[in-house]
Amino acid sequence: MTTLVIGSGLIGSQVARILVERGEKPVLMDHAAQPQAIGQIVDLAKVTLVAGDVLRSLSIVDILRSHGITRIAHTAANPLLTLGAQKDPYSAINLNIMGTVKVLEAARVTGL
Repeated sequence: MTTLVIGSGLIGSQVARILVERGEKPVLMDHAAQPQAIGQIVDLAKVTLVAGDVLRSLSIVDILRSHGITRIAHTAANPLLTLGAQKDPYSAINLNIMGTVKVLEAARVTGL
């Protein structure tokens, strides 16, 4: 099994670490991954980092197909308590809600 972890922030990196501990090599997808921060949580040699946009279903579908993904852990989110989200709540809400819709659509299209 190969898991796609969407969002490589604190939660996504921790999910990846757990998957690595279980013997898996997960794929981490993020729009703007921060390898240095991720590497403090999980060994970068044991994961695959890919660029992708949670708001683009086709981007997700391409990654699902090209990496043989069998499971998805969707952790991408913009916490509504951050200053950026408070200044632009529409973008935060769009990422959180429509991002989930796009992930579900990509899963549906690929049969996951």
